[in-house]
Amino acid sequence: MGYRIPAFELRPYMDVVELAKTRIMPLTGQPYSFDMTPYFEEPCRFLDDVASTCRVVISAPSQVGKTEVMLNFVAHVAVYDPAPSLIIMDTSNNSYKFSSGRLKPLLRDFVKLPAFEDTSVSNRNDDKKKAVSEYSLSNNSPLYIGGSVSLSDLCSKPCKYLVLDELARFYEGKEGSSVDLALKRQMRFRGMALLTSTPTVADNYITQYWRSGTAQTWGILCPDCGKWFTCFYDKIIYDDVTEPCYACPHCGIVHGESAIVAAKHCFCEPTNDKPYRDRFGRISRSFEITGEMCHAFFTWAQLRTEYNTAVMQSEGSVQAFWNTTLARVWIPREDEMLTGEAFGNPDVLHDYDDQSLPEWVVRLTAGGDTQDDSLYIQVLGFNEDGTKVCAVYYRVFSGDTAQGDVWREYSEFVTNYRAKTEGGRTLPISICLLDAGGHRQNHVLTLTLANPRIRAVRGRFYATEGKRHETALVDRVSSANALIGSTRVKCMLVYCGTICAKDLIYTRLRRLLYSENPQQEATWFPSTPMCGHDDGYYKGLMSNRRVDVADGHKYVLMSGCRDEALDTFGYALCAQSLLMMCGGQAPTAQILKEAIAKKETSEGQSDEGAKADVSVTAEDAIQNARIVPQSTVALDGVGIPNPSRTVRRRMKPL
Repeated sequence: MGYRIPAFELRPYMDVVELAKTRIMPLTGQPYSFDMTPYFEEPCRFLDDVASTCRVVISAPSQVGKTEVMLNFVAHVAVYDPAPSLIIMDTSNNSYKFSSGRLKPLLRDFVKLPAFEDTSVSNRNDDKKKAVSEYSLSNNSPLYIGGSVSLSDLCSKPCKYLVLDELARFYEGKEGSSVDLALKRQMRFRGMALLTSTPTVADNYITQYWRSGTAQTWGILCPDCGKWFTCFYDKIIYDDVTEPCYACPHCGIVHGESAIVAAKHCFCEPTNDKPYRDRFGRISRSFEITGEMCHAFFTWAQLRTEYNTAVMQSEGSVQAFWNTTLARVWIPREDEMLTGEAFGNPDVLHDYDDQSLPEWVVRLTAGGDTQDDSLYIQVLGFNEDGTKVCAVYYRVFSGDTAQGDVWREYSEFVTNYRAKTEGGRTLPISICLLDAGGHRQNHVLTLTLANPRIRAVRGRFYATEGKRHETALVDRVSSANALIGSTRVKCMLVYCGTICAKDLIYTRLRRLLYSENPQQEATWFPSTPMCGHDDGYYKGLMSNRRVDVADGHKYVLMSGCRDEALDTFGYALCAQSLLMMCGGQAPTAQILKEAIAKKETSEGQSDEGAKADVSVTAEDAIQNARIVPQSTVALDGVGIPNPSRTVRRRMKPL
């Protein structure tokens, strides 16, 4: 029996697989084929099985053809059953790119529809990243496309066919799960849903929906025993073999990668004997494809190279490899975690102390942290261009920080501390950035008035959609008011990109700890604990764990850990960046004004209001501050300069 197909001549009905093979790929000019992606053929055969299947769930790596499956499904709907349809992607920006770059050409060139886009329903900002687009299929059936954060704009749009892409990264809104809200758009219809994504962390959406379905995984039939199995990256044999190998878990026979590629591939039998059923009794069919089995895209040698590179970079890179390349849930393993115990390996340490620094050290900076019962300081040494760093000294100043004694001791240490190189050069602390983000802010600010080598610093980060994460260690320089008696005095305040600092630290540490030749790396730690670098220090340095958030990532403190060592290390890096901005000179108002203006010009920024704010506040913070000569500093019982002994004086360069 034939069907009248819009834009096509009368011809027999074709399922999704057959119709897909009639598509001409724009890049190659060849018909679409499942030869490179055989694992998508079976899921596609269920996409028009609305009698027994309610949804098809696909968990797969990035860039292995998931988008083409979506296009095949949409094309089949547009040709054979044009009905209200909805496509939701993880972000509005991605939905706009998909709409204009992939969907519109499909409707225009393959389905032969005018691909009319109704801009009247769009809700866009100037850069078109907040779009809800509508296309008109035949019979005036609408096809909507938007991002998960635009779901509120789509809630009033029921649909028969639904596509959710990268649902593992969907947002949690005030109304609950955006995935659940999207699936409820089908309540009025007996339709079909296609859910695709790469997994992320444990219990992410795609993994949950895969487990609740038939839970089938793509694998091979052993060439020897004929039993089914799939491959796991951490069980691939790389060493002492001519090519990567894998041992069958059933018969134990070891097969080379070429034999694995040549073996028969198929999905395993359903592993969930009670898959989800909708109110019509239809089941959810779920399929998992992992990177180890995508031989056309990833050879096992390439997987090893990519993994080794990721391990050397950051924990986020390792997670990205695990999620996007292997399509596996990210659960940190011991060999992927940075731990303080890793510094028990003497190969990663160097034989020096603060009186025998390597000759490449030309300047010292320090970072400080404040607690109720103590102050912390980390001294770092740098080479001329700041590419090499060594840990010089770490110390804890114990004492009630509501009193003045511990502050006086801290100030004297910053002023008088001297390290030496092997050649006998003496190096003072050029600048110390002391954390003013806690409830001892006024104490820190007034200490900066008493000691020109100390500057106040505060961490800065963004974690909301549409806002950036830090791109620089020195985010900006502003001012803050110190209260001395009843007088408010402006002080210089540096904002540090805390996420940027921790990214840099952990990238350096991964390169050091996973390097084949750690002695050649650019990050040095002393082998002697005499300079404060003991087991507790290294545990504190590794105390944070990277986690993903809506617009990037952040770091959280692990249970039972303290992170003063990590924070002070980051502030010392920020101090070095501040000095480099100023050409190695002390950060005076004029130097900072010129350096920041130059930096913003080079980055192509044109926000003049921001420039004016930075330059004025920096200048005001320094030129209008009350500066007390170190020799005449007198700290009272609460750790602030005695107002009666202060004199107004312009700060001089160090």
